[in-house]
Amino acid sequence: MDTARMLYAYLKEHCVGKQTSTWNLARKASLALEDNDLWAVHEALWTVVEEEGEYEMYLGSYANEIVGVPYNIPFRFRLKKRK
Repeated sequence: MDTARMLYAYLKEHCVGKQTSTWNLARKASLALEDNDLWAVHEALWTVVEEEGEYEMYLGSYANEIVGVPYNIPFRFRLKKRK
């Protein structure tokens, strides 16, 4: 979970409004993670973003599609739209 929180802080500082993936974030942060670790970090990152509630990891056209492993699927990190 610490890795996910670190990536969340990076997202807020560098990626608002941009498209990226969990794998790409880990690479930019120089994290050498195995596939199993990437799965766990990806899930934890989604949890952290949801819990914080200010931003969202928007999948756009990838939502509900099977296009590869989740940590490689690009998402747009953006402010959550208020209703």
